[in-house]
Amino acid sequence: DTRSQTAGSSQPAETSASDAAEAAAPVANFFVMPVTGDIIKVFSDTELQYSETYKDMRLHTGVDIAADIGTKVKSAGDGTVTDVYMDPLWGSTVVIDHGKGVVAYYAGLNNTPTVSEGEVVAPGTQLGDVGQIPCEAADQPHLHLAIKQDGQWVSPLALMGLEKESD
Repeated sequence: DTRSQTAGSSQPAETSASDAAEAAAPVANFFVMPVTGDIIKVFSDTELQYSETYKDMRLHTGVDIAADIGTKVKSAGDGTVTDVYMDPLWGSTVVIDHGKGVVAYYAGLNNTPTVSEGEVVAPGTQLGDVGQIPCEAADQPHLHLAIKQDGQWVSPLALMGLEKESD
C-alpha cells in the first residue's frame, strides 16, 4: 500500500468486516456549517478566481462563507485542536484534526479564539468569532474554511457532503 500514513495512525495487518465498515464511515460523526451565510467564494484548485484585495487572478483553496464580524464560528465536526495561531495573511486561525486524514483550517477569526491546542471538540463547539482576513481584506466579512485530506487541499463543501451538483 503506497498511501501516506497520518501521524499517530496505524493500519492493521488484517481487516475484518467491522474494520471495512469503519473505513467507509464518514470522517466526523456529522458535519455542520461553521457559520450561516452565503458562499461568497468557492474552492478552486484549478480555476483562477479574481482577488479584490490583490486585483489579480489566483487559486482559492478554501471556501468563504459570508458572516458579520463577531459572528460565532463553530467546529464543523468532531476532532482535536492541533494548532491556534496568528497568520500574517489569514489572521487568527484554528486548526482541527477531524480524523481519517482530514484537517480543517478555520481562518479569519477574532484575535482571541475560544479553544486551545489539544482541546477535543464536538460539532458545533464555538472556536471563536469572525474577525479580519488580511489577504482577503477587500471582501465582505467572512470565514475562510480550508480543508486538507491526506495532505491535499479539497473542497470543504464536497467533503462535508454539502456541495451542490453543477448543471
